[in-house]
Amino acid sequence: MPGQIFLLLIKGGSNNVELNQKIAILNKTLGFEELDPDQLANLAELSSIRFYKKGEYIFHEGDTPRYFKVVVEGLVKLSKSTESGKAYTAVMGWPGDTLNAVTLFEDLPRFLSAQAIRTSTILCLKKTDFVDFVFQHPTVALRIIKILGHLVQTSYERILDMVAEKAEQRIINMLFMLYKKFGHTLNFTNQELADLVGATTETTIRIMGQLRKQGIVQSARGRIQIADPVALEKLGRGPFWA
Repeated sequence: MPGQIFLLLIKGGSNNVELNQKIAILNKTLGFEELDPDQLANLAELSSIRFYKKGEYIFHEGDTPRYFKVVVEGLVKLSKSTESGKAYTAVMGWPGDTLNAVTLFEDLPRFLSAQAIRTSTILCLKKTDFVDFVFQHPTVALRIIKILGHLVQTSYERILDMVAEKAEQRIINMLFMLYKKFGHTLNFTNQELADLVGATTETTIRIMGQLRKQGIVQSARGRIQIADPVALEKLGRGPFWA
């Protein structure tokens, strides 16, 4: 996995290797793919690497955004809380993804919380450095703003959908989202899946059992196999079984 390679080299101790790996990370980040090596190097020199343990929050909803953050390695959940305190997963952050970066262009607080679902490595760039760089490169600015606008719209639509969905539907849709990202084999436990969708472990185990009986998934300790993605997608679009 590219993120794991990044992490190993960043820990290598060589400043040159670390800089080269930061450049490689930025080059795979949405909006920066067409920057030349010198531009990427300028950004990389201004950035730092931070590590977060499983369960640790990278930032909270309502925080003042001070850094542009990119996932290097691990898995991050971006969620929105309701007035009742229930959290809904809006989007997942994989290696190469930015974390709620649209708030960097506005004088507004973070509208999502970011939590490390697995031990994660994050590249950080000060807001002032990031914004200055982007607006010095208009083509980059337009591309990034367009991408971030689409992500915000998608996030809000997903939150609205999840508020109306039962736990069963959220689990099914999350499984299909993970399938589209990782393929048939998902290295997730029932507890991790429950955390992603805001369900109890007991409910997740029950739903997984029903999906196994229908031949849609197979599971073992710490691993889920999507056996019938077509049926899984169909369940995600329609009412859950009685």
